[in-house]
Amino acid sequence: AEKFTRVDEARKTNPYGVVFNFNSRGFRDREFAPKPPHAKRVVFVGDSFTEAQGVVESATLVRLVEAGLRRQDPSIEAWNLGVRGHDFPDLEALFDAALELSPDAVVFEMVLNDGERGPELSQRWPRVNDWIMVRQDTPSWLQRHSFLAGFVSSRYELFQVSRDTTAWYRALYSDDNRDGWMRTRAALRRIQDKCKERGVALGVALWPLLVGLETGGTYPFEAAHAQIRKGVERSGLPFLDLLPALRGRDTASLWVHSSDLHPNERAQALVAPVLTDFIQLRLLDPGNAPVVAK
Repeated sequence: AEKFTRVDEARKTNPYGVVFNFNSRGFRDREFAPKPPHAKRVVFVGDSFTEAQGVVESATLVRLVEAGLRRQDPSIEAWNLGVRGHDFPDLEALFDAALELSPDAVVFEMVLNDGERGPELSQRWPRVNDWIMVRQDTPSWLQRHSFLAGFVSSRYELFQVSRDTTAWYRALYSDDNRDGWMRTRAALRRIQDKCKERGVALGVALWPLLVGLETGGTYPFEAAHAQIRKGVERSGLPFLDLLPALRGRDTASLWVHSSDLHPNERAQALVAPVLTDFIQLRLLDPGNAPVVAK
């Protein structure tokens, strides 16, 4: 109606682009509306992994889980409140939006880079390739005109990125970022209290980064996953680690693109049954929940 043409112009040179439809609140879902009588709502909160960057709507984890839950209860609605680029403390506001929908359950799809970073860590690592979106500096004149120089430079950059990125992610959940992790846990407790006041179940599902998942490979962030699990379960929150659902797969086959390491439709499909069971058994039917030692 407003003769907005940029999307159509972009499609000419990007025929495989994925269409995203956002509501007036900026979420990749329909407009907010009162919950119908007798309906149940599950709201997903998170960053670009939840929003499902690069994945068509029908193949997103939210829609796949919704279909799985509806096989048990056709009244269930799933809502996608993922916003790319959101980490704590910004993520906390998304949970307030989730509660506006009168949900029965809220699922936080956590990614390793969602935790708060203390000032010391930020000063130490002012810029790091996060192994989600591949960023490369503009090649020099020599790199553009010499195959050998370009090859050596790209190999060295890959080594440097691998080393620095691994160290950064590990530091997020170590003593190097203790204050940041404590603030993240405090935010989760505040969110937990708000949910509890409204009788809303809250659970955390942790995505792995899509690196080193092959059989015989070494996933470099096992310790970070263990630290997050311990912190979440000590708060009494149901926790699901999605790493086992993806382990043993060819890592590159799970990427949206070689320059975009978000989980593609295959990764979403592998994770969906596990997350569906978690929501059904731990959040919507908590009487079947296993006891967690604190």
